Amino acid sequence: MDNKKTILFLHIPKTAGLTVSQSMLPRLFHGREIFTTKFTSFPCREKGRGVGIIDPELKSSGLFFGTRLPNDLWYPHSLAKVKEALDRQGPWPYSWVRLIHGAHIVYGLHETLALPMSYFTLLRDPVDRVLSHYYYGGAERLKPGDPGFFSDLSEYVEANLQTRLLAGEQDPAAPLSPEAMLARAQENLRACAVVGLTERFDESLLLFRREYGWPMPYYERRNVNPRRLRREKVPDPVLRRIAADNGLDVSLYALAVTLFESRVQSYGPGFQRDLQRFRAANRRWQRWRKFRAWFLGIPKAIGRVTFDPLYHGLARWGGLRRLVPTRLSPRVVTALENGRLFIDLKMGERLVGMFDPRRQRWEIRRPYHLLLDEQTLPLAKGLGKNASPPGPAGSGHGEVSE
Repeated sequence: MDNKKTILFLHIPKTAGLTVSQSMLPRLFHGREIFTTKFTSFPCREKGRGVGIIDPELKSSGLFFGTRLPNDLWYPHSLAKVKEALDRQGPWPYSWVRLIHGAHIVYGLHETLALPMSYFTLLRDPVDRVLSHYYYGGAERLKPGDPGFFSDLSEYVEANLQTRLLAGEQDPAAPLSPEAMLARAQENLRACAVVGLTERFDESLLLFRREYGWPMPYYERRNVNPRRLRREKVPDPVLRRIAADNGLDVSLYALAVTLFESRVQSYGPGFQRDLQRFRAANRRWQRWRKFRAWFLGIPKAIGRVTFDPLYHGLARWGGLRRLVPTRLSPRVVTALENGRLFIDLKMGERLVGMFDPRRQRWEIRRPYHLLLDEQTLPLAKGLGKNASPPGPAGSGHGEVSE
């Protein structure tokens, strides 16, 4: 590989991309060397949780409830918007960036940035990817035999998404025909330095390692979807319909398999030996990680048995709340950063808690449970499914109430 090229991981949704970007790549690169295009992952103050997004250009406006709506997370950025975000991080020619995590963007950022890049990506069997995408998140989904299943599926999962992302940007006024879009996607796929397959994940990591000269790419599975309906439990007619509706992706995936097999062959006779060694080493590494997490968790476990009951008892008693002056009464403050909505809890100017959209509750920092009554806070009962983000896009801070 040409070391002068910036590496770009083209992350297609539900292809094991978060395992690569969150478990593997942070061990291979310093955080300051990685730029992510996913707007919900932009560096934000205090590592707060983003409760939602407001982005007129992406036509996205909503709150997160552990559910991924099409326009919230899966809508591809325009490449020009990615360039604007990257320009805010450092001066041209982005000498600090060694790897770009191209999360849910279309192919072609190298042209927008006029920067030589080496692409790698993962593709997944289209039917499995669609099922995983549809059943991802906390919302209830229809079963394949339910009325309206396919209309609901098409609403939440864009057909031929892998082809659309690899085909690059299109003119909305003159979109490509399906045949032209597939041809362009196939051309761009061939231009990638290496193409992996989700179904052959360990083998793909070996190919990435060989291409870029990385050390052993240890990993732990991330973002695995336990709610996904297994393929063997889906009736064959439904599987055939999904495959037909995603025919472009089926053709593109066939090319990906061909490219993958070619790279395996070019690896040489030592591929299976290296694969076995990597899997054995990764199992040992994962066992070490589990032991380390258990060992480091011992002090917390002791605290839960000894200190926590006293702490929570004092919080329930509430006597210390009478000592809080009126000027330090808790208040809810909203903020927009990089199109990301935050709902924070402050006492004076100190951030004491953040609203967690998944759990639909406040996450209060210690020792502030002793100084406020969580049940009386605004949003204590959650946002409600019909809530909408307060304030127009681009606004600063504001107060919200229940």
